[in-house]
Order: sequence, then C-alpha cells, then structure tokens
Amino acid sequence: MALVSFRAFTNINAGQPVTLGPSGTIFPSSAANLNNSKCVGVALDSGAATNLIRVDQDSIQYIFSGQTAGNIPYLSITSGTIQPSYAAFQTEVNASALTSAYLVPLGRAVSSSGISIEIGRPVFVSIPV
Repeated sequence: MALVSFRAFTNINAGQPVTLGPSGTIFPSSAANLNNSKCVGVALDSGAATNLIRVDQDSIQYIFSGQTAGNIPYLSITSGTIQPSYAAFQTEVNASALTSAYLVPLGRAVSSSGISIEIGRPVFVSIPV
C-alpha cells in the first residue's frame, strides 16, 4: 500500500480522487480537462485548505458507495466524484456541454463500498463517447 501525504489547496473529502497541483498541493480531480484528470490517488482524510491529507495510490479502501463488484469505476467530469462504471461515465459526458473529456480508470470495485485503487492514465475521448 502506497500512502502519501499532501497539503490541501481547497476543501477535500475522504473518498475524493485528487490531483497534484503545480504548488505541490492537492485538489479534487475532474475528467473535464487534462490538468485536472492527472489523478494521483484517493483522499483518505477530509480537511480544509492547508490541512495535511493522506492519499492512497494502490490498495483496497472501503470508503465509497454505489459500486458494483467487478466494475471499473472512472473519474467523473464533476470535480472530486467517481462514476461507478463506463456506462455511467458515458451518460454523464454525453449529457454535458463538453466536446471532449479524459477517461481515467480508478481501479476495480470489490464490493458496494470497496475499490481496489489502481489509477490509470488519462485517455482523451471525443464527444459523444
């Protein structure tokens, strides 16, 4: 298990995928653009700006909800949220005003609340997905 700690740039909630910013602080990830889709892991702690937040990069965490065992959850275009499947990601992106997004797998669901975290690289997708 790889745990790293970062200072929060803004409010962070446990379970949110996070991205490392240029100042070395983290903020909630989003699949809406390349810079925000470079997810470094999932926050294990909640905290306000400047608080130290632990981030998990590669183990199983049971801090989520709405997952289906076996599905691959994806980073959402909504900042700091997760889509439980490709179909949910596709529906969200197609309903948005975006013309492109980044598909980022976050691991594999092991239960309704657990994800085996393994962050993938952002893959550019054109709309409609």
